[in-house]
Amino acid sequence: MRPSRFVLPRVETTRQALKLWSMEEVRRLRELAESGVELQEIAASLRRSVAAVRNKAAMHGISLMRTRQAT
Repeated sequence: MRPSRFVLPRVETTRQALKLWSMEEVRRLRELAESGVELQEIAASLRRSVAAVRNKAAMHGISLMRTRQAT
């Protein structure tokens, strides 16, 4: 039998890709976002990618929009 040409190759996952979020990390994300910390700084603080932080915030209804200060 010939193997099918449409079989996808097995993709190796990395340990980082399987890292689950703890409740403490979600709480910290919420605190940082509410304090107006920039997305890149939040990601660095949590040792997560910007995309991971953005996705987790959306899942938990956390706004990452910085509030503008009236001048």
